[in-house]
Amino acid sequence: MPNDSTRAVTGKTVINLPHTEMDTFCVRYSGIINAQDYQEVCVDIGNAIIEKHGQLRMLIEYVDFLGWEDDAAELNLKTIFYQAPFATRLAYINPTERAMMKSRLILPPKILGVMRVYPAGELEEAVRWIKSNEPA
Repeated sequence: MPNDSTRAVTGKTVINLPHTEMDTFCVRYSGIINAQDYQEVCVDIGNAIIEKHGQLRMLIEYVDFLGWEDDAAELNLKTIFYQAPFATRLAYINPTERAMMKSRLILPPKILGVMRVYPAGELEEAVRWIKSNEPA
């Protein structure tokens, strides 16, 4: 469970970035995401933030992302449906076209209205925005 100054937790394919704090959850996807890494980082930490703060600001950075193992993809969908109602802000950095298409198809309009997309290399700007109260 994270505290208000969560340190980076590294998995092989999912990394909890050191910018995670309070209600802000920042992760990096790399390689082919597996269910264990996704569970330990996105599900466990994301749900703990929701439990503690009642909301979630989510930033996902894609670096050398290659896709999902089947079990991880299924877990991702279940997690999105659970966590999305608590999301107040969403940022993607360098997302794949497929990730953006999936977001547009399954995320509630409320979340799409508070979403920004950044190009690769814009982590600091995306973190600044996700933690701010600036409009999307």
